[in-house]
Amino acid sequence: GILSSDKLLVRRQAPRAINEIASLQGALNTVQPALDRIPQVWYPPRQPAPSMGLPSLGSTLQGGISDDHAESLYGRNFLATPGVFWVVQPTPLPGQDPKDVPEPKLHCLAAQLQHRVPCWGYVFQEAEPAQPDVPRRKVCILGDTINSAGIAPLAMGCDVISHEATFSKGMEDKCRVAQHSTGWMAGAFAEAVQAKQLVLTHFSARYTRLGGPEGRSS
Repeated sequence: GILSSDKLLVRRQAPRAINEIASLQGALNTVQPALDRIPQVWYPPRQPAPSMGLPSLGSTLQGGISDDHAESLYGRNFLATPGVFWVVQPTPLPGQDPKDVPEPKLHCLAAQLQHRVPCWGYVFQEAEPAQPDVPRRKVCILGDTINSAGIAPLAMGCDVISHEATFSKGMEDKCRVAQHSTGWMAGAFAEAVQAKQLVLTHFSARYTRLGGPEGRSS
């Protein structure tokens, strides 16, 4: 296990700013042009968006549809916070001497992802290289997301990234409503952060095991 103890106390941590860490700000400066080239299919509520088969939330509200109805179309109005991250680390149990908390074998950072409800991405990196003269391995695991830009500087150069691929390319309208990603979007993000390997997860039930979507081409 990562820790020798079978108990772990988790406490809420205040976020830290990306621009306060020189290495992360440098990673953000590097990855931002690639992120900017990825077409966006989702826009924050009550802001105009290009027509993609559905009206923007702003135009919907101007048309007299209630907030509740708009929310049913576009999901809850959760907005991921950009430019910040969280350090996930073991905390002493009540009455435990901090010196008795073992050093973790992995460092873990977290950032918010854009989805209808709060979702997170995590980056795990070895505290020490597994072998001499070998870089510390880094893995990025993302939850439900339509936009993962907040974790991009943390994930930069990761060995493996796990990204959802709920829909196929051409189904961006559904992505916009459900706030999920296409396989193409996952690949574009993995390329932007220079991930060495990409693992796709969270496929829609419309896809069969061996073929494409039932009743339509992928």
